[in-house]
Amino acid sequence: MKVYCLCFILVFAGVAYSQTGPQFGPPSAAGRVIADPPTGGVVSPTFSEDELEIIFESLGTIWRAQRESTSVPFENPAPIPELNAADFSEERPFLTPDGLGLYFMRSKGGFFASRKLYYAHRWSPSLSFLTPKEVGIEGVERFNGALGSVSADELTAFLEIVQPDSSSTLPNQTDIALATRSDVSEKFGMWKFLPEISTDNYERGPSIYRDDRNLYFSAVGVGVPGFIYWSVREDKHSPFSPPALVQGINSGGVVNRDPFIAFPGSRLYYVRNNELVFSNRILTATYKIGEGQGLSGRRVRVPIIMNTPEPDAILFDVPVFFNPNLLTLERVIPAPSLGEESVEITLLSQGRYRILYQSQNPLLGDGSDEKVFDLEFLINSGTPPSQIAIASGGTFRLNRITVSPPAESGRVVVEQGPNYPPASIIKIR
Repeated sequence: MKVYCLCFILVFAGVAYSQTGPQFGPPSAAGRVIADPPTGGVVSPTFSEDELEIIFESLGTIWRAQRESTSVPFENPAPIPELNAADFSEERPFLTPDGLGLYFMRSKGGFFASRKLYYAHRWSPSLSFLTPKEVGIEGVERFNGALGSVSADELTAFLEIVQPDSSSTLPNQTDIALATRSDVSEKFGMWKFLPEISTDNYERGPSIYRDDRNLYFSAVGVGVPGFIYWSVREDKHSPFSPPALVQGINSGGVVNRDPFIAFPGSRLYYVRNNELVFSNRILTATYKIGEGQGLSGRRVRVPIIMNTPEPDAILFDVPVFFNPNLLTLERVIPAPSLGEESVEITLLSQGRYRILYQSQNPLLGDGSDEKVFDLEFLINSGTPPSQIAIASGGTFRLNRITVSPPAESGRVVVEQGPNYPPASIIKIR
């Protein structure tokens, strides 16, 4: 049997790993997320991408609440009547990234219940859900386990599966598995376990981030009441890395469970000693503004560079300032390896712009300098040979988290153009 050490040395499959997980700050105060939770507490919280809606389970009933701002707690949660059937228990909800779809379990019959995975759709967050439909697991009559989460494309369900015949000395030990389908119109097929994550302990509540790479879950072992772990993979077809403890939130004698990572990885919600709390992300990242060279009247590109060890850097907030009499910002060109989910260019004041770029793929996050995008400028006609500073224009952020501004300004070097001899005058008779 595997035992987790309270000094936070991770032991998985009998091997100690030195890999460290993401860093988060201290947990929020009790009541900071939900001011008045139901008597049965909160299980499996899931949030809209703007974090203004929460859906969760409490004693086999699915509840919902809304708020106006992330700076205030949710109040007056209420059951969702169209999802809660009188003869069943509704469990483990998970909201799709667009906020219009909800996956959940429906069970009947006690501990060895006949569980099914259901899906309900709504046309707007302000409207009711339509009649739920069963979506899995195909061919399984007695599903002894629970839903953790569903990938952003809704083709993979991450599950916790009870294995009563396991060799573990823990009763009804659980492991993490995934079930897939080729189209959203189909049911999920039979699950497959993730051997790189599963151990003789209880692995519970697998919560996949919408990039389908970063996975958070809780684990319970002998002498360890509940810690939250993280694992990452290169792409959806690759195995996950050896799990690592999430830094900053785990401590001896405290039960942490049911993690949910909010987009874009900036806040982690979780249940701590039966209270729903959150911790804000702490990350390491350094922006750099590069140099471009060109001629008056021509276009020039200046690279925006980042150095970070974080494995999920996808949202870049870059404010820059330059002399608009000498340069005109034409466009933003994302690095080809990152792809483009969206680009917003906002004029804040004369010569001051904010670029908000969301990539399709994350940076490598290996601690080396990586180009994020190029700023393409037009050097205004008549600009003499000079060096034009591209300076910090405000607050730099990564994944919505404030980081230090670049240590130095970038620049555009306007070069001396070639001197051509006067053209000869040719008289044509």
